[in-house]
Order: sequence, then C-alpha cells, then structure tokens
Amino acid sequence: MCYKSAGIYTEAYQTIKRIRITGMHDSLVFKTYSDAMLLNYLINDYKESMANYNALINAINDSTLLNKILLLRTLLFIELDDWDDARQS
Repeated sequence: MCYKSAGIYTEAYQTIKRIRITGMHDSLVFKTYSDAMLLNYLINDYKESMANYNALINAINDSTLLNKILLLRTLLFIELDDWDDARQS
C-alpha cells in the first residue's frame, strides 16, 4: 500500500524518515526531502516541513531542482506567517 496515495501522510512520513541519503544522487535526495516537506505540510506540521526544507537547500545546489518546490515553499512561509520570505518566492 502506498501511504501517500492513500492519504495516510503520517505513516508515509515515518517511512520516508527511514531513508538514508548518504551517497544518493541529487535527484533522489531532492525527492526524499521534498516528499518529506510536502507530507509534513499536509499533516500541518509546518515546523518539521521547514526543517525538511532547510535540509533540502543545504543538500542540493541545483536551482532547477529547487525551483520545483517554489509553490510549496511559498505556502509553507505563509503558514508560518513569514510574509517577507513568501513574497520573495
């Protein structure tokens, strides 16, 4: 069963947390962190979602990949009442 597709976001996040990114290709690191960021956003854990975002930007320097999460980043900043960063997105 795919927890994410079934809308069981907490279980999906618990599964993703077990992934070790050491030695992974950038695209897999991006997918892991961006999915974790999205899942935490969907379960209203915005601080954890921000922690995933920070880990993502520290791990990935590819702006093409980072541009794929601009909408989620903006929504996250809005939820955290960080209007200045939301406007810059």
